[in-house]
Amino acid sequence: MKRINHEIALLALEEGTGGVKPPRSETPIPLDSRVNYNLVARRMSWLVGLLLFQSTSSFILKSFDALLEKHPVIIYFLTMLVGAGGNAGNQSAMLIVRSLALGELNKINIKFVLLRELKVSVIITAAIVVVGFLRVYIFQGTLTNALAIMLSLLVIVLVSIIIGTLLPIALWMVNIDPAHSGPTIQVIMDILGVLITCSISSLLLDT
Repeated sequence: MKRINHEIALLALEEGTGGVKPPRSETPIPLDSRVNYNLVARRMSWLVGLLLFQSTSSFILKSFDALLEKHPVIIYFLTMLVGAGGNAGNQSAMLIVRSLALGELNKINIKFVLLRELKVSVIITAAIVVVGFLRVYIFQGTLTNALAIMLSLLVIVLVSIIIGTLLPIALWMVNIDPAHSGPTIQVIMDILGVLITCSISSLLLDT
């Protein structure tokens, strides 16, 4: 009976993925209420490491303390900028993880996937930058502020999509679960987003 239910579940999953069977995991996770403490320890250690890594953004903010005090518009839109970077990177990472899980991505076609994502990143970045510029310019009314935020957004989103594409592939190649790329890209872009925004704003607003 259990075997029949298992086969039905596999058939449903196969139909939901367009007839492509997902690869079998060497260490399947049991679908019950038991706690796998080894898995908990691995997840917890990864998240604690990311927490400590993410805290380095406070040092970046402190080094640009005078800039932020003089131009508070940076603070107003900082969460929008780093959030856009994290979202764009996480979206790319999850698409790559899904392709790896379904066996659609391999070492033969990887260069074509990277080229495709590069083209996609340019299109997405252009659209997001236009929206971001209009948002800042309309509600803040200063062209210089809008340009600083726009350029920061451009660099952040472009970098995040590239990293979001490469990171799960890199983890996969060194036999680390690509699923870790999701929270990792979020933390990386939080830090890079703050650094990019403060650096570009310093060049444009403090001249």
